[in-house]
Amino acid sequence: MMRQLRVWTLALGLLCLGEILISPVSAGTFFIDAGVGAGQWTNATGFFSRATSNPGGLGYAANLSIGGYLFGSPSLNVSFAIKNYLSQNSNPGQEMILLIPTAILRLEFWRFFAGAGFSPLVFSRFASSQGLDAFALASGARMFVIEGGLIWKVLPDFHVNFEGSAQFVQSSAGLSPAPVIAGTLQFKFLFSLFGKGTRESSGDKFDGWRYPFGFGR
Repeated sequence: MMRQLRVWTLALGLLCLGEILISPVSAGTFFIDAGVGAGQWTNATGFFSRATSNPGGLGYAANLSIGGYLFGSPSLNVSFAIKNYLSQNSNPGQEMILLIPTAILRLEFWRFFAGAGFSPLVFSRFASSQGLDAFALASGARMFVIEGGLIWKVLPDFHVNFEGSAQFVQSSAGLSPAPVIAGTLQFKFLFSLFGKGTRESSGDKFDGWRYPFGFGR
């Protein structure tokens, strides 16, 4: 009896794995994802040694990524993307910016997502005036990030996500900033380069404009 149960359990597991690996959800589906919001820095003076103090207020945060789905099913999607994080904060007469291109692996469960990423490239700007120029590569610095949030599937090929992330920069100065906490509103556009389009291959219902997350119908 126990042997038969193990066989059936194994067969069910292989069936579920097959559903994840060969589902048409991932076939040729790519995305561009852009977000804007605000962020809070902690312990930034180690990395920005010329800063008079740690920035105490909120700064702006933005990101832009392009990626594609590796595999998935109606209940689980796995994607990979290159995501550029931009975060800014300031003291009186001092502006600090981090620009970090990052490799992100993300899991999407129904209405929620969680991901993690790593970057060996950290670009920074420290200046007395605002701007988006004169970035310098921080030698030996790297960044780790974790993220998560909610998914609103407005249309099969357009999603609005509410995202929170924590970015940890490690360099010769230790963990600094650690972390950069950011909250952003994301606009995600899905498209297909070959095979079925996202509308036909998504394998999942969408919410529409009136009812965020499908509630209230």
